Amino acid sequence: QLDELPLWYRAFDSDEDFLEEYRRECSVIRQGVEGDMHKCLEEGKSIIIEGSHLDLSLYLDILEKAGNTKSEDPSEDKPKSRPYIVVPFLITVDDVERMAFLDNYLRSNNVDRSQLGATFEEQR
Repeated sequence: QLDELPLWYRAFDSDEDFLEEYRRECSVIRQGVEGDMHKCLEEGKSIIIEGSHLDLSLYLDILEKAGNTKSEDPSEDKPKSRPYIVVPFLITVDDVERMAFLDNYLRSNNVDRSQLGATFEEQR
């Protein structure tokens, strides 16, 4: 389960603790996305999955299975490959835009700033 307060606003004792929680949350998101991915890969349909909690390494097993399936023809003993394309990309913003976005998020979601980690307030 995901914490109500986004990961980016919580205080962590170390970078390792932050990364551990990030990976845990990525795994939670994967569980929700997995069924949609299987369906799209089986049916040959397109899907766009976006978000900050997408760790592509967690999806390699699904993609490997989709690209290496047995043929339904019993006379063929080689795996039949299904074509698919994965296009990862990253969008970044400069520090000023990022802080404006975060401030706007906090105001519009009535986040109690006392819940925020010291690191967040130091960045301001």
